[in-house]
Amino acid sequence: MNYGRLNNQEIARFLVAPGVKEKFFGAGQEVVGSGPEQLGAKVKAEIIRLGKVIKDAGIREKP
Repeated sequence: MNYGRLNNQEIARFLVAPGVKEKFFGAGQEVVGSGPEQLGAKVKAEIIRLGKVIKDAGIREKP
């Protein structure tokens, strides 16, 4: 494995290695080994979800 430049498959394999996922989870992070398209979709969904939370809570930018 070339550690100087990892491809998506190598990163995904690392993220599901024994103990790695648990360490991330213990730090409050969700590990998802997927491709760039899935990441983009996840980010877009989170922006929409958090935008709704902000709007529902009435949070506004300070002038």
